Amino acid sequence: KKAYRKMAAKHHPDKGGDPEKFKDVQKAYEVLSDPDKRQTYDRLGEEGLENGGGGGGPGDLFDILAGRGRGGGRSTGQKKGQNVVHQLSVSLEEIYTGKTRKLRMRREVIEPGSMSTCETCAGRGVQIRVVRMGPMIQQVQEGCRACEGQGHRFQSKQVQEVMEVVVPKGAPDSYKLTFHEKADEIPDGVPGDVVFVLQEQPHADFKRKGADLYLKRKISLVEALCGFRMEVTHLDGRKMLIKTTPGQVVTPVAYDPFGDADTTEWETHLGMDCPDLETIAKADTDDVEKLKHVIAKGQLKGKGVSAFRVKDGRSQFYRATAEEVASSMVESKGSTLYTLADPAKSAVRSRAAPAARLSLAAPKLTPRRPPGIRRPSA
Repeated sequence: KKAYRKMAAKHHPDKGGDPEKFKDVQKAYEVLSDPDKRQTYDRLGEEGLENGGGGGGPGDLFDILAGRGRGGGRSTGQKKGQNVVHQLSVSLEEIYTGKTRKLRMRREVIEPGSMSTCETCAGRGVQIRVVRMGPMIQQVQEGCRACEGQGHRFQSKQVQEVMEVVVPKGAPDSYKLTFHEKADEIPDGVPGDVVFVLQEQPHADFKRKGADLYLKRKISLVEALCGFRMEVTHLDGRKMLIKTTPGQVVTPVAYDPFGDADTTEWETHLGMDCPDLETIAKADTDDVEKLKHVIAKGQLKGKGVSAFRVKDGRSQFYRATAEEVASSMVESKGSTLYTLADPAKSAVRSRAAPAARLSLAAPKLTPRRPPGIRRPSA
């Protein structure tokens, strides 16, 4: 409305303006201010409003109100065909190493020289039919049956093309690969796109979450306490040796990496801080829940953050082990320190049934009976 008032005042005939330019401005405002006319204009341009009378494309009315004149400064829109979407199943190995697939696709193409304007509707795609209802005469607009509302007649044929679909390394699930203007051709516009949507298939051993791969293995108690060696075949065929040193105690994970809810537990220490620990990130917020979410599922997931401090509306993240955090805690006025709870305790709380407690104390010795003395029978 503001642009209309400015252009109308500039080109008004009483103020020495151009009468034809003033008519164009009035026409543009009339169309753009009416929801029904604007919707028709957005789909078909001025030709749709006038049934083939004048106009230079969907950009003209906006150009007029912007003072650029007809067809200047704004690209005219062009009708585009319907996109074709295909689901493409890919394995985790193909995503890890990358893969190029050659797929044969069929599409409709218009034979050269076969397209002509429909003589029935004169290329408008619609016909005006006169209906007499008693003393009244009514004009009804309907789609042209001869050209099926397209305004053109043509002959098409099916052709087969080979498309090379390159699956990039590390592509996420539902990743889209687009081949522009490779769908069926249309007579009054450009063809649509062919879109391949990657569907990641589940793997027998590995599970994927983002850029991380998880492998679940069971180990015995002796291996957890005394060390173990394990050979794993990677997705690209490499053999990886996973081992721990003797004396390195392996504890179960305290959270489910594929769970929807965050079950990580934190302990709060008022008036405490760990200034000597390694700081890996800072944030200008004191929203504790958001900070926990960033560590559990955000940018700091898997970065070894075991504590963070909040003070004066700002926060600081520390990367250290639980033992380092416990040994470096000092008093700090106005600070609140949040540390990861004991993983073993968190794992016990997260289980549905309580786990049996493992005692590593020395077994209680019972005195042996002298020979010849038997246990009395019941």
